[in-house]
Parts: sequence; C-alpha cells; structure tokens
Amino acid sequence: MKVIASALLLFAHVSHAYVSDIPTYSQFERMGASHQLDAKDVYSLALAESGHWVDTEFVPHPYAISLGYDDSIGQLKHEGFYPETKLEAKAILRQLLKAGYTNIGIGMMQVNIKANPDIVEDYTSLLDPMTNLQAASKVLKWCRRYKSSNDVFACYSHGDARSEKGQQYASRVVTYSDKYAHQWEKSHSLPSNGVYSFEQFVRVAKTRSSRYSATDSRQAQARAITIVTQ
Repeated sequence: MKVIASALLLFAHVSHAYVSDIPTYSQFERMGASHQLDAKDVYSLALAESGHWVDTEFVPHPYAISLGYDDSIGQLKHEGFYPETKLEAKAILRQLLKAGYTNIGIGMMQVNIKANPDIVEDYTSLLDPMTNLQAASKVLKWCRRYKSSNDVFACYSHGDARSEKGQQYASRVVTYSDKYAHQWEKSHSLPSNGVYSFEQFVRVAKTRSSRYSATDSRQAQARAITIVTQ
C-alpha cells in the first residue's frame, strides 16, 4: 500500500466541504422511484456503502474509495479511504488504477469496477456524485429481478439475494434506515424555499390525500353513528 500512503499524507487537512456535494433528497427520491424504492432506501444503501461520521451526523461520503481482496497484487484485506475533495480522490484512484488494482469500490454508492467493468467509460467519473448515483441505478435495475427490498439490497452488495453475507448487509441497510435515514427524510423531504419538484409534489399530495380521506372516513362514521343513535 505504499502507492497510497504518500498520497494520503498530502491530503491530511480536514474540512468536510464534500458534505455539500451529497445529492439532494429529490435526487435520491427520483432514483429510488425508478426501482420501486423510497428515497430513504437509497440513502440507507449509500450509508451502508460509504457512511461515516461528520461531527454528530452519519452521512454518505461522495469520494470514498475502497479496496477489496485481490491476492494477485497482494491486497489481502479490505481497506477504505475518505479523501476530502474530488481532486484528492482522483489522484488516489488514478494511482490505484495505474498500479493494477481492479477490485475497487468508488464513490458514495461504492460502485465496484471489477464486478461492473463497463459501467462507465472513465472510472474517475464515478467520483461525481450524480454519475455515481446513475451507475448505482444500473446495478439496482439488474437487482430488481428480486421482489423484496431486502433481496434487492442483498443483491446490490453481493450479486445474489441468497447470499448469507448479502442478507446481513440488507439487515444493516434496514437498521440504517430506521436509525439515520428516517430523520434525514424528515429534515430534507420538503424544500426550504417552498419550490417543489414533481416527485415532492406527488408525495405530498398522496400524503395529504390519505390523511384527509382518513379524516373524512372517521367523520362519516361519526355521522352514521349519530344517525343510528338518535
């Protein structure tokens, strides 16, 4: 790992400016909708892949890079790196590719280029958060042959819903959804400027419609009871 050590020493400063590069709620929502998943499902996948702590918040890292096992080049354990900027991440990734590494997970959704060698033309483009999300969407599309969300999560990580490790991963995604993504959704699901995306408008309309329908139903029942008891 000497090829990486020198690069990491150059990138020792910590600013966490990359947090502003994490895609918005509506972008997660749009991607999830195309695979019958909620925004927080996709966000939880991102947390399972690249989540780390920034102060008191657990968030995905758009520039995360990980190395998987590959004895052909002496990579005998999993290692992860969290560069502070896209420039730093590109420098590390280029060194890895030049050194012959292929079992690499890239970006927020940790798109693995060994499992998906043709997913993009330029692997460094996966360090763009939206390109990374689009590449992950291609993997999810393939995994949507499974019906349950848990099986889709297992497939995303291990390629097969029947994998024991894949199911363990799926359980972690569900835990992250309850523990972190639920609060993230509450904080980010509605725009602060009052300007709604189409997906946000549809979601709010459905929520309000079901709420009012339930209220109307209760009122109708109350009226019916009143009529019967008079």
